[in-house]
This record gives sequence, structure tokens and C-alpha cells, in this order.
Amino acid sequence: MLEQLSVSVAEDLAALRALAPDAADEAVRALTHRIKGGAKMIRVRIVVKDCEAIELAHAQGLPTVEQRALLQTSLQALLDEMRDALNAIATSS
Repeated sequence: MLEQLSVSVAEDLAALRALAPDAADEAVRALTHRIKGGAKMIRVRIVVKDCEAIELAHAQGLPTVEQRALLQTSLQALLDEMRDALNAIATSS
């Protein structure tokens, strides 16, 4: 299951990185919603918080480039932790 989660996080991170700075609001909103839902399921508060910051900026009609950069950093940290855990499991087997 951890391996599947890490694949999903990696896919979300790649999709987020692929968004242009001037990406359509709907594309940003849809990806943010997907990421937030997954983060809530596995209780990763910092990722949920970053997603909520993007949602708030959207609601206020503000750009989301800075918030998306923070979300990328949080997702990369989460992915690194997952990979470390997977490596530890593989090493102990």
C-alpha cells in the first residue's frame, strides 16, 4: 500500500510541476482537490494546509504560483519520506 501511495504522490507532484505559472484556474483547482483528498485520507496536514492556501488564493482571485511552490516542496518531502520507508522495509526483509 505504501508503494501505491508513493506512486500516487509522485504522479501528483509531476502534474503539479507540469502546470504553467498561468495555468487555467480549473486545472489548478482540480489538481489541488485531488491532492487535498489524498492528503486527508493519509492525514498529511501540511499538504492539506498547502492545498487550502491555494483554494483561498483562488477564492480571492489571487495568483497561486507561490502556494503551488510550497505544495511542491511539501509533496517532495512526503515522497522522500515514503521512499525512505520503502527502502527501510526492503532492507529489513
